[in-house]
Amino acid sequence: MSDNYIVEIEPPAAAGFARDKVQAGIVVREHAGFRFFAASHAFFDLEQRLFKSPQAAAEAALRQLSFSQLNSHHQGTAS
Repeated sequence: MSDNYIVEIEPPAAAGFARDKVQAGIVVREHAGFRFFAASHAFFDLEQRLFKSPQAAAEAALRQLSFSQLNSHHQGTAS
């Protein structure tokens, strides 16, 4: 089994991205799980977090992207 993985997610069309996968970061196996390292600013809130599995990190990255998109949309519409 590998010790590190690229975390890619496929954002929903409503997120404003092309339907291509987005590289969220990488995870590196540690004793207690997988440590996340962000590939872009959208995922910095997950930086250094420990996950049970690469899939758990990918799920968190997808939630983070959805939250970031929602948050930036609301900030852009506030007056």
